[in-house]
Amino acid sequence: MEIRYFVGQKLCRIGYEWKTILALFAIIVGAAVSILILGSIKVYGLTLYAIKLVFILLFISIGMKAAIIITRRSPEKVFNAFSIKRGCKYV
Repeated sequence: MEIRYFVGQKLCRIGYEWKTILALFAIIVGAAVSILILGSIKVYGLTLYAIKLVFILLFISIGMKAAIIITRRSPEKVFNAFSIKRGCKYV
């Protein structure tokens, strides 16, 4: 399965990694459904937090394997986002 789009007069092909996208989407849907079901049968406390943590770790591990979530430049981007730049002039 592929998506195509037109740029000017040329048809360009976009190659997505569908396995990775579907795996990440399945984790999100699975987490949402399981949280709703466990909440409806009154499972609270550490059990619910442990299940949430498992889903988050699964999401991060698949994202790291696909080099989507964490790359070499990720820490640099995070630190730059939170850095305070001194000497900026506000107008």
